[in-house]
Amino acid sequence: MENVINTLHLSGKVVGTPVVGHEAFGEKFYYLTLGVPRLSGAQDLLPVTLSERLLDGTMLADGDALTIDGQVRSYNKIIEGAGRLLITAFAQKIVENDEHENPNQIQLTGTLCKAPAYRTTPFGREIADMMLAVNRAYGKSDYIPCITWGRSARFAAPIAHRDVLGALMGLGIERELIGDIVLREAGAYIFCVERMVDFICQSLVQIGRTDVRCERAEPPQGALRETREVRLQVSSPRLDAIAAHLFHLSRGDAQQLFRQGRVMVDDAPCERPDYQLRDGQVISVRGYGRAQYLGVDGQSKKGKDVVRIALYS
Repeated sequence: MENVINTLHLSGKVVGTPVVGHEAFGEKFYYLTLGVPRLSGAQDLLPVTLSERLLDGTMLADGDALTIDGQVRSYNKIIEGAGRLLITAFAQKIVENDEHENPNQIQLTGTLCKAPAYRTTPFGREIADMMLAVNRAYGKSDYIPCITWGRSARFAAPIAHRDVLGALMGLGIERELIGDIVLREAGAYIFCVERMVDFICQSLVQIGRTDVRCERAEPPQGALRETREVRLQVSSPRLDAIAAHLFHLSRGDAQQLFRQGRVMVDDAPCERPDYQLRDGQVISVRGYGRAQYLGVDGQSKKGKDVVRIALYS
């Protein structure tokens, strides 16, 4: 890959005592932990690999100030019988500290190993997990996990069911005129009433930040799925309560599925068992099934919400 960038600049204080980690061609490399301050006042404890050649006969000790330029490196290590991907800051130069400079800077260019995984944390923060392959000069690659958040997470994430639905709603189309939305690697199929086809083809030109083109098409094989409507009585339209009722799970088993990342809303992972569903959202539980939440349809005699669900066969 051309124009590969892998640079870092870290400035902080040594935490603990550096130890000899390994030797290569008679050259010792030390492993140490560098405490790098954040703007918030907290600090990151970052692993650093540093050649004895850079120390020039001196030895670092706990609390020493250290500023380095280098690269982010990754390597696999067997720990307790299992392979683990470990990340380290590989120091290439020790430099003087500039108090006016950001003490934690990293720039990377590379290739995404797989599509970014967009999710919402239990605190409602939007993030996207990515794995970036960054080539070295001599043919090897470093595999570096990265996280982006907020608007950047939404930009990085692939188009999801809710993105397509949101774009359609943004055109003023009523929800009941739209049927299922079937995502494919290079696009999506939108099922709608006949009279909306031409309008969507002419008007839907952007989904999120992505420019799109629409045309009339035959549905792909296997895309048409039958549904049957069911009614459930729940104390509230919480996602865990509805998933437990739909798929005959205990509340504890349902919450375990959330921790395992197997529950999705509109094709985006959801880690919040107390998530309040909105009309039209699609629920997926990997290994159990898929359904669409149609909304609350009154209350039972005992005061519970009666909700309508379209369960895919």
